Amino acid sequence: MSTTPAEAGLSSGTSPGERPGARLTSSHLVLLVVAAAAPLGSMIGNVPLGILLGNGAGLPSAFLAAGAVIACLACGYVALNTALGRAGGFAVFVEAGLGRSLGLGAAYATALAYWAGSLSVAVATGYFGNLILASFGIDVPWWALTLVGIGLTWVLGRRAADLSAKVLVGLMVAEFVILVVLDIAILARQGLSALPATSFSPSTISSGNLGPALMCGFTSFIGIESAILYTREARNPGRSVPRATFVSVGLISAFYVLTHHRRHRSRPGPVRRRSDPGRPGVRPGWAVRRGAAAHRHAGVLRDELPRLPHRAAQRDGPLRPEARRRR
Repeated sequence: MSTTPAEAGLSSGTSPGERPGARLTSSHLVLLVVAAAAPLGSMIGNVPLGILLGNGAGLPSAFLAAGAVIACLACGYVALNTALGRAGGFAVFVEAGLGRSLGLGAAYATALAYWAGSLSVAVATGYFGNLILASFGIDVPWWALTLVGIGLTWVLGRRAADLSAKVLVGLMVAEFVILVVLDIAILARQGLSALPATSFSPSTISSGNLGPALMCGFTSFIGIESAILYTREARNPGRSVPRATFVSVGLISAFYVLTHHRRHRSRPGPVRRRSDPGRPGVRPGWAVRRGAAAHRHAGVLRDELPRLPHRAAQRDGPLRPEARRRR
C-alpha cells in the first residue's frame, strides 16, 4: 500500500501542514514576490510614464489606491489557493470554476503572456545594458547581454528554489538601500516639506489624467501573484503563502507611496513645476540610464516562469494529457 506525502511527513516527525523536503519559508517567499514586482524597476520604468501621462504630483495616490485594491484581491486569491491546494495560479482557478477546457486555455494564455513579458525584459536588459556600458566606453552588443541575462535566468530556474531566494537577498538589500538613502537625503535636505499633503488632496488627484496614473499604479504590482507558484516548494504553504502575499503587498505599497512622494519634491524647481498636475515632465535620458540596472534585475528575477507549464502539467493539471483522457 502506497504512502501519501502527507502521511510520510507525519510519520517522519514533520508537523502538520509542513511538506517534507520543502525549503521555502515565509521570508523566502516575500523576497521572491517583492523581487518579481521589482520595485526599483517600477519606480524608474513606470513612474516617469505615470508622471508624463498621468496626474503628476498626485501619482502617490494612484499607488495607494492600487495597493488597497490589490490587497482586497489578495484576500480571495489566497483563499482560493488554500481551498484548491494546487500550484498553477489563475489557470487552476479557471479550471475549478469553468471546467478543464477553459482551464487549459487559461494555462496556455498565462504561459504565453509570461513568456512574452520575459522576452521583452530580456531584450530590454541587453538594450539598456549596452547604453550603460557605452557611457563607460565599453561596446558590448545588446544581443550578447540579452543572452547573458537569459542564461542567468535559466541557471537560477534550474536550481533549487531557495537558491533564487539566497541570490535575491543581496540584490534586494542593494535595491532598498539605494532608495532608502535617497529618501533620507531628501528628508535631510528639505525636512517635512518633502512630505506635502497636497499630493493626496482631491484637486491634485483629479488633475491631469487619472486613468494612466492608475494604470501605472496597478502595473507596478505585477509579480504579486507569484507567491502561489511556490506552493509545492513552501515548507508550510497554508500559512506561508498567504502571509508572504499580504506582507509583500504592504511593503510594496508603502515603498511606492513614500519613495515617489519624496522623490517628486527632490526635483529641481523647473522640473518640479513641469511635473505639477497637468504639466508633468520627464527627461528620457535620465530614465533610460538609471532604468538599465533595474531592468537587468527584473530579467534575472523571472525564474518562476518555467514553473507555470510544469505546474499545469502535474497531476490533475489542465495540461496533462492523461488527465484530459480521463475526462
